[in-house]
Amino acid sequence: MFNQDQVKVTVIIPVYNTYKYITRCLNSITAQILSDIEIICVDDGSTDGSLELLHKIAERDRRISILEISNSGPGKARNLALTKATGKYIAYIDSDDHIHKRMLFDMYSAAEKNKVDIVACSIRKFSEDNQKFGRCSYNKILSIKFKNKAFTWEDLKEKIFELRFVCMNKLYRKDFLIESKSFFLENVFFEDMPFFYNSMLKAKKIFYIDKAYYNNLRLRKGATTFEQSNREIGIITAFKKVSKLLESDYKFEILKPHFEAFMISRLIEKLHRNDKDNIAEYYYEIKKHVMECDFSKNHYISQTLKKKIEIIENEDLIGYLTYELNSVNKKLAYMKRVIKSPKNIVKYFFKRGYI
Repeated sequence: MFNQDQVKVTVIIPVYNTYKYITRCLNSITAQILSDIEIICVDDGSTDGSLELLHKIAERDRRISILEISNSGPGKARNLALTKATGKYIAYIDSDDHIHKRMLFDMYSAAEKNKVDIVACSIRKFSEDNQKFGRCSYNKILSIKFKNKAFTWEDLKEKIFELRFVCMNKLYRKDFLIESKSFFLENVFFEDMPFFYNSMLKAKKIFYIDKAYYNNLRLRKGATTFEQSNREIGIITAFKKVSKLLESDYKFEILKPHFEAFMISRLIEKLHRNDKDNIAEYYYEIKKHVMECDFSKNHYISQTLKKKIEIIENEDLIGYLTYELNSVNKKLAYMKRVIKSPKNIVKYFFKRGYI
């Protein structure tokens, strides 16, 4: 019998057009060894029948409740569900992913035993045809240094920017989320970036379980979670929020140079992901940021990146794209000249970590 007063973990799932995956996701949660849980699904204006399917599944399990919002993105969905949650701990799960049956039990047990604010586990990536890609790259950092033990951001320092800023492979103490004001950005993409850094930096204790309990679907077609004309522009909003966070406490000052290098690198990297209608606006935002900052003394920024920054300072969008095109052509010419066999091509990409 489901007793709301005995809920240990509240699982929060934003849902948007994932009819194909939601049953697998919910089956993996309702089958958890830890049964004292509640599951809050927030339908974000689905148009593919996901909401109707959610209601059918909820009829079979009283632990599942459903909220509905107009299409606003996972940030708003998660923030709303948090206000309704009754569990001591919170788990955020994406509706196209699924989890191991021991995940919530082991993470809850670790949280209680070690008195921590956050418990994280490893992630296994897989594709729609169920091909497994192995663990996420950041797990190497945690596995080597913090395997099955507690730590704080000060143990990680600049390595924190090598972690994927995701929320879904973790268990959070609910009171900690409220006290630390760890909420998601709403109505923009990259809504989880400020949440990730705010919670990781403010947590007094984090525990890492070196098991790949979370299965993350990658490269899904139509994975857009809500409608926005320029999704990439959201990363600029997210970065500004994180920058303010680092400026809010003198303890975080040590991270500023690393963060600035990480930020400008990612901003430039995502320029080409904009479509033709939005790339000019995005480039203008990068240029504005570059003009406001002094990167010359930041030794965490490579010479190649500094050259790109210099071009952005002095050129318009066409000028920068011409520079990038010339760079690509030089690389292609080099590869044609030096790499003359399929075997050598494999070696070239392997050495540079592409495969």
